[in-house]
Amino acid sequence: MFTEVHAPTRPHPFETLKVGDAMHAGVVSCPPETSLHAVAALMSMHGMHSVFVFDYEHERDDSGAFLGIVSDLDLVAAAWAGLETRTAAESAVTPILTVTTEDALEHAAELMVEHSMTHLCVVDTRTRRPVGVLSTIDIARVVATPA
Repeated sequence: MFTEVHAPTRPHPFETLKVGDAMHAGVVSCPPETSLHAVAALMSMHGMHSVFVFDYEHERDDSGAFLGIVSDLDLVAAAWAGLETRTAAESAVTPILTVTTEDALEHAAELMVEHSMTHLCVVDTRTRRPVGVLSTIDIARVVATPA
């Protein structure tokens, strides 16, 4: 069955928006030795499409060293290659692309396309620590919202 969807009558001012206007604040994280089964459970429990990987043992403060991100696509790719033996550190995408809340959303979308990434890590402009995630679904939501 086909459902007709009507597009907005005028385009959303995509080029005027910032990453902070579209991102999901907060991150779900795990240590590097976490099994991919546990990563999948975290994604399912929190309704997230990505989990940040931090190494808390090798950092002086409590924030941990940021190692990368495991996305739902990374999880799917690992599933057929032996999910039982893989860890978060082995499956985390590195280097991860980062943007700040103040970066133009249009620039973030360009980065995603250029690097074939579905998730960007949003970092604090001052500390460079992760504060959220920007995904392709977040951008789709913005595009779908009438101006």
